[in-house]
Amino acid sequence: MYGAGHPITATNFKDTGRAALAWMRSQPELDPDRIAVFAVSFGSFVATQVASIDERLKGCAVAYVCHEPGLNTLFNMASPTFKLRFMYMAGYEDETEFDRFAQTLTLEGVADQIKCPYLVIAGEDDELSPIEYTYDLLDRIKAPKQLVLYQAEKHALHSASSSALGPNWGVTIAEWIKDRLDGSPWNQKIFSWIWRGRPVLSNCPPVIPRYLKSAADCQECGFPTNLTILTNWKRRRCVIQWKK
Repeated sequence: MYGAGHPITATNFKDTGRAALAWMRSQPELDPDRIAVFAVSFGSFVATQVASIDERLKGCAVAYVCHEPGLNTLFNMASPTFKLRFMYMAGYEDETEFDRFAQTLTLEGVADQIKCPYLVIAGEDDELSPIEYTYDLLDRIKAPKQLVLYQAEKHALHSASSSALGPNWGVTIAEWIKDRLDGSPWNQKIFSWIWRGRPVLSNCPPVIPRYLKSAADCQECGFPTNLTILTNWKRRRCVIQWKK
């Protein structure tokens, strides 16, 4: 347990992951080559670190994401209890000192070390970790990756029609992990946007729903022509595609 005597640092999640994986692989009843990682909320930050230090993992799946470098939104724009609990776990009583420490909590330099398949399930309007930071993380990951993004959904994935009517995120993760453990072919599109309860698949980067002014602006993505909820944010055209 983290807290007094065992404070959280910026890197000891990796050390904990190494120890946990070594223990699991030493157990005779467990198959050491059929291990994957799953985590939610701040666990998405931890699991991503763990995925970066072990090439034998079959996959890493995260939801309720916390991918923002420094976690400013989580610590300073959400419930104060989040910050207070983390200060205790990190061994800080002075908030100014903790703020300096928080700047070291980042996944920069981690993404390019991930070798296993990586799945993210997130809400488009996550109020604890702006989704743009997840886009940036996925852009740096070179391993096979997939994003399932729920339209107008928040951090906990239970407040919008896209999650109520769309694929169950827990089932999606369970099936995805089973497929990775079984070595099943992974032929899905890189980006799934859950729009009004149904998936829209695309090879394009996950920034498309916000970057395009209308579906007609991109002929490669397969968005329905009557999709009128797209917003004009920073760009109007999709000019880059991720390679598989």
